[in-house]
Amino acid sequence: MPRNMLVYMVFFMLLASASCPAKAWGTHGHRIIAALAEPQLTQHTKNQISRLLGADQLSVVASWADEMRGSPDKPDFWADYANAWHFVNLPVTGNYEQSQKSRHGDAVMAIATFSAILQDQPLPAGAVQTGLRHYFGKSDLHNIKVKRFALKFLIHIVADLHQPLHSGYASDHGGNDIKLDWQGKPTNLHALWDSVLLDHNALSEGDYVSRLGNRIRHAPKSALELMQSTDVKLWLHEDSELLVRIYSHLPQAPLYENDYSAEFSPVVDNQLVKAAVRTAWLLNSLFAASGPGAP
Repeated sequence: MPRNMLVYMVFFMLLASASCPAKAWGTHGHRIIAALAEPQLTQHTKNQISRLLGADQLSVVASWADEMRGSPDKPDFWADYANAWHFVNLPVTGNYEQSQKSRHGDAVMAIATFSAILQDQPLPAGAVQTGLRHYFGKSDLHNIKVKRFALKFLIHIVADLHQPLHSGYASDHGGNDIKLDWQGKPTNLHALWDSVLLDHNALSEGDYVSRLGNRIRHAPKSALELMQSTDVKLWLHEDSELLVRIYSHLPQAPLYENDYSAEFSPVVDNQLVKAAVRTAWLLNSLFAASGPGAP
């Protein structure tokens, strides 16, 4: 086994063994990921983000894409196009190329399109560009208003794709059709992973950022470099492996709540760390490539 891969595995074994339960992937989870990503940004990236967001930090806008779902501003756009950009449908094989694609696009297409906007590159043809044209009309899709939209949506869906059920199976709508009872209350598998499971033993947002941030700061450089891939297909491959594990434990979920939480809380920690490291790496890469000028 290569030495850097061994370091990577040891880092995550230590992370899992010291894991604290989290409240994640809802508003708090997105804020935690963004707050963990911010210290990893280069000064150049911070300057570019400030030009787009003003005084707002990434953690302030991290849940914006969810908050806009019920917007009265072109609600058909938010209900149809934008809604589809939060997730990816995967077949059981985990092969994205063989996946059932939404006619409105998906998270993979959205990341590619938003990245092109932030880099002033030609936009990929397809449903995401069509959706943006519907929303912004004939505006230049590289203007500052669109770039601000792209940045806020991009950081949100990078985090979303590290919640495994956002790369779920089309057959059960990412676990939404799998009904469960948790602590005597009805829920479903997707909601269990979005918030219910993660609320089971909640930790304050600040404490969680402090704990995980400390682990990131003290992680071996080689471990962080292995996490920093901006290849979205790698993220989906990791999710597909987690889905196998999650579905194999499915019968336990409503029966062994404490055991189930203990089993998967370390997974939450790992996914939050990966999401934060990859968010920072992606933004640093995009803004470095876009040059020194203002957006």
